[in-house]
Amino acid sequence: MEKNLHTLVAVLLFIGAVVFWRLDFDPLGKKTLSASDLSEDMPVDLKKLQKHVSTLLLADPVLSSRERDLAGLGRKLFFDARLSKNGLVSCASCHQPDKSFTDGLQVGHGIGVTKRNTPSVVNSFAMFWFFWDGRADSLAAQALGPLEDKNEHGLARTEVIAHLLSEYKADYERLFGQQNAALLTDLPLVAKPLKSLLLVSWQLANAAAASLTNNDAVESMERKRANKFLDFRTAFNADVEAVDRADEEAALNYQRMNLENRRALDRAFANVGLALEAYQKGIVANQSPFDRFAASWVPGSAEQPEQHFNDTFGSEEFAGLKLFLGKGSCDSCHAGPIFSDNQFHNIGLQLLPGSHLQLGRSRGVILAKNDAFNCKGVFAEYPERQSIESCQDIPYLDSESPEGLGSFKTPSLRNVADTAPYMHDGHMETLRHVLDHYNRLDTAAAVGFREETLKPLAFNE
Repeated sequence: MEKNLHTLVAVLLFIGAVVFWRLDFDPLGKKTLSASDLSEDMPVDLKKLQKHVSTLLLADPVLSSRERDLAGLGRKLFFDARLSKNGLVSCASCHQPDKSFTDGLQVGHGIGVTKRNTPSVVNSFAMFWFFWDGRADSLAAQALGPLEDKNEHGLARTEVIAHLLSEYKADYERLFGQQNAALLTDLPLVAKPLKSLLLVSWQLANAAAASLTNNDAVESMERKRANKFLDFRTAFNADVEAVDRADEEAALNYQRMNLENRRALDRAFANVGLALEAYQKGIVANQSPFDRFAASWVPGSAEQPEQHFNDTFGSEEFAGLKLFLGKGSCDSCHAGPIFSDNQFHNIGLQLLPGSHLQLGRSRGVILAKNDAFNCKGVFAEYPERQSIESCQDIPYLDSESPEGLGSFKTPSLRNVADTAPYMHDGHMETLRHVLDHYNRLDTAAAVGFREETLKPLAFNE
């Protein structure tokens, strides 16, 4: 029956919405399967199949004139490398259009080097929770983080707004109205807040760890909780040490501003996020070979699936599809039109030599709840955002849940052939490496505990 890993790699490659195919080059060593292979006792579930078809991706959104103008400003900001400390880094430096809005690197490179692999922004209109740890509840909130990150754009909030009003004042005022010139021009040269969560989380972690002991008398869940907060202390110690003199001076300048100026600055900064969000939500994947096949073949009909095969989706891909939806249970997490459940999972990745301890969703929860630009904050825009799952979850997020430790967001499989390397730290170079991990599941989680529902696939070659 099997060639299981081989065929599962094939279907993952061809799920990707943009496929570059050369007839004289066959990277997978494709081989036509026999009729007996296609008649294995692995039926394709119609409901499972249809829920993945990208009909929602193909609909052209109806945009108002303001929305088009907002996206237009967002596009200018997205490609503007002057929005960085050295004038060389734009959003598109890491989210490159010709790489499905990724960069092909293990981790992102801006002013410095980040700790995370660059995720694609394709189909972001259908996502909720952003960053690998979900520390932003909207694309608008996410877009603001890299601008002030010293390893990405390296700017202070005041520098972003000074450039905005210098280069795009007409666009900005057409969208958001004329601002009080004194409020947005009489600003410190460099001012931004420190991330308040550093102190909050540090205190939380210390208090929790001090109140728990890790011995045989403590029940299993409490041992997990104790270990979790010991890991918190380690990771947040690194965060605190990363705050340098320049950060402290920028924070002092921000605190010295009067409340009215500070509020105007933060409002303008939030508007930058709205513009970047509007542009990125228009980056939508094209229809893939999988979509064309799945839309044309209806399981249970008199027609056989092979009647709907084509040059880019054939018997090998169909065999992989059956594994994907069946014995592989890949769609337990990679579900829906973007092939992601938008949730967080600990899949048992080990800590590699020289890498950083990353807490994942546990840290992201604290960041999301303390983000001044989340959907519950004073700068939230668009009433419809209140209905998004991430927004509704904000009041109920539990930063003390052991399940969040070491968990990262399920990435979309759209355009997956173009978005290597893989995983939150980019240490898996190919899809084969990813599938080998799930086939064995023989590594201990670097932090936290691997989900108990995950079992080794144990497929043969």
